[in-house]
Amino acid sequence: KDYINKCIVINNFIDIDKIKKLSTKENIKRSKNKLLVFIGRLDDSSKKLSRQIKLVKEINNIDLWIVGDGPDREKYEEEVKKYNLNNRITFFGSKSNPYPYMKEADYIILTSDYEGFPVTYLEALCLNKPIITTIPTSDEYLNIEEYAYIISKDQSKMNKEVKKILESKEEKKTIDLEKIQERRMASLERLFNEVI
Repeated sequence: KDYINKCIVINNFIDIDKIKKLSTKENIKRSKNKLLVFIGRLDDSSKKLSRQIKLVKEINNIDLWIVGDGPDREKYEEEVKKYNLNNRITFFGSKSNPYPYMKEADYIILTSDYEGFPVTYLEALCLNKPIITTIPTSDEYLNIEEYAYIISKDQSKMNKEVKKILESKEEKKTIDLEKIQERRMASLERLFNEVI
């Protein structure tokens, strides 16, 4: 109780210039299909990549790149084989620099059951990549619904919603992340000044 007015929640900061610079470090070839890119841990208890695999199965002319590793990679690879999607879904494993893969994306996709505020949102916005997500998590500085397409966790609805997004000409807003980060830093500085 003594600290209730002296506490704030501030989501992660990112190094905008570094991300932009790293995104140009590799040239990666892609097909002409629409490209969805997932970056993260391959763990079905929360990330639910099976939803993305089923999206590729149901919607023609889209590819999926999966950048990351985790305990369920083998399970996902078996699912890809089962649906005969090896030519449209690529597993890249963990990458110390995922940004060239993000740079190639038409959309960054997250189909988790739950998340905090994903750093991937900030990285995607930094690279001006639209986001498709099941997680409408925002904070006081950034309302993600203005910058991302929020979709259902129900597979049938998800398939329809993503198909509509891919066919749509609607563009989401872009954002000045530097200004957002300046506001976050100002909040931190105010808090420290009050404590001191």
